[in-house]
Amino acid sequence: GGGGGVGQRGRRRARRRGLVGAARGSRAASGGLAEIHASLRAAQLDVVDAAHIARGPEVDDVDRLTGFLRDQGVTPEHDLVIAVGGGSAIDLAKSGAALITQESRTSVLDYLEGVGQGRKIENPPLPVLPLSPHRRTGRQATKNAAIPSIDPPVRQTPRAKPAVRLNVTAATAHTVTAPLPVPP
Repeated sequence: GGGGGVGQRGRRRARRRGLVGAARGSRAASGGLAEIHASLRAAQLDVVDAAHIARGPEVDDVDRLTGFLRDQGVTPEHDLVIAVGGGSAIDLAKSGAALITQESRTSVLDYLEGVGQGRKIENPPLPVLPLSPHRRTGRQATKNAAIPSIDPPVRQTPRAKPAVRLNVTAATAHTVTAPLPVPP
């Protein structure tokens, strides 16, 4: 398995808890998610299941996660968002982590380039730790997150001021090696 070192990595970035967002599918089915939870608990971090996604995140998904994070009272000094899965889970985690620290309580739609109200991500986001079964997770370690909108029908990224960087770096990308289930 690959969840054993996650707790130590998470502990370096958070003091209180890890909020886990996961892609539905193989990690949860194979026990990889349970191993990640156990590693976080062993590092004395509380674990909160924040979201599960089975497709690319949409505006409603980001808004729902952001509302959940607000209800949990998360703070950048104490909390960490952990994305388990590929690009969908990572994009959802990055977007929620960025929006939760903004003063405005509006939808992610207002932050999408060329679509919303032109709002910009100004405050540093929560730290994000991406855990992926894919070798190329470093490609997701950017400040961008592609979020499609149905009305209007676009796929854009929340706009950040150039000086604001997400707390995701290629160095934090970690590969989860839980075995994939064998189809019948």
